[in-house]
Amino acid sequence: MVAAPRRSALLALLAPEHPGGSQQAILAELRRVILSGDVPPGTPIPLDEVAEQFGVSRIPVREALKTLVGESLVDHRPRSGYAVARLTRAEFAELYLVRGVLESAALAAAVGRAGPADDAAAQAALRAMDRAIGADDVRSYHRESRVFHLALIRPAHMLRLQTMLESAWNMTEPFRPMTLLSGAQRTHLHAEHAEMFTAFVARDRAALLEISGRHMQGLETVLADLPDDTGPFDRPPDSKPAPGMLAGPPHPDPTPEDDPMSAPTPPVMSLAEFNSADPATVRELLTACLDVPSWVDAVAAGRPYPDRVALDASATGRTALITWEEAAAALARHPRIGERAGGSGVDAAWSGNEQSGVQAGQIDDLAAGNAAYEERFGHIFLISAAGRSGDEILTALRERLTHTPEEERDVVLGELGQIGALRLDKAVGA
Repeated sequence: MVAAPRRSALLALLAPEHPGGSQQAILAELRRVILSGDVPPGTPIPLDEVAEQFGVSRIPVREALKTLVGESLVDHRPRSGYAVARLTRAEFAELYLVRGVLESAALAAAVGRAGPADDAAAQAALRAMDRAIGADDVRSYHRESRVFHLALIRPAHMLRLQTMLESAWNMTEPFRPMTLLSGAQRTHLHAEHAEMFTAFVARDRAALLEISGRHMQGLETVLADLPDDTGPFDRPPDSKPAPGMLAGPPHPDPTPEDDPMSAPTPPVMSLAEFNSADPATVRELLTACLDVPSWVDAVAAGRPYPDRVALDASATGRTALITWEEAAAALARHPRIGERAGGSGVDAAWSGNEQSGVQAGQIDDLAAGNAAYEERFGHIFLISAAGRSGDEILTALRERLTHTPEEERDVVLGELGQIGALRLDKAVGA
């Protein structure tokens, strides 16, 4: 007799408020469970069973999962469906490098703007970590460590940078990195938290950045020394689940509308070619990725890069500094969603490929939505369309029409950064 497939661990943790919830409620609950760290990376997310638990059809669940794929919290693979995202050791290290660059930039701005209320918030988080250390409560310590770091950067009031930082942080949350450390290692890192707090309240920028850099480097070193069988590090995507993970039943392949970006695009040039190419060629390629001259200049000036991790860190750090004026100028040169980009260059090809989820029958709805959006905000609707269906794009457009102009500017800047990062992956290989 063949045993029935074991139930996905994720299903037991979902707690819908009521049947028939909205797509946003489904998205929030799935994100909450994944970020809790209680569901191991690689855990399957069975579409039909999740839909049944929420009392909805497959459509809002699938759209929520696509959003989580875009946030790199969920993986989708042909013939195996959706699962909590895995990371290789190299990807894990890359995220910590990116987090270090962003956090350093935020701390440099925050320490000079902080006030007594910010000191109190950081101190409360530090005391909560003290209690967790004393109680040997690893889960609470992991949670409060994040609260503490965010309390230190919040006075910077750099919302786009903080969003990017939290996005990188979220991708590592299913691993619960602090729970992988020994008690002695946590105690050492916690002592550095206390040093960071002392420098923060003293408004000593140089000391804070030095301690923070040492703290991140120490954490990266500790995590790099973990054995390969700690978490699903370095396992091929199609390999068998690690011990304790649930295989779950396979799920149907996506249709072209569901997954228009399933076929990888070969890079335009290798990293070695990028490092040695003439400045004009590099500028042209980078402009196709993100048409913001200051970003192009900064990324080009950083050559030669020793590896893709360094290139991505440089590009991500500079993306966080793009101003709204620079973004508005880029929008004026960007094609509308649903319209073909002009020219025959690589950027036109990328744009057409990214919008391949839009079906012919959706063009009129997009045109009407674009017109309403432009009338409200005074600029074109921008979204990172890669991997999104036309329905998902239309849903996002309608939701964003409810934003204030200030809220929408932050969203646009985030989408611009996502487009740049995706295109840089297509432009430069390893």
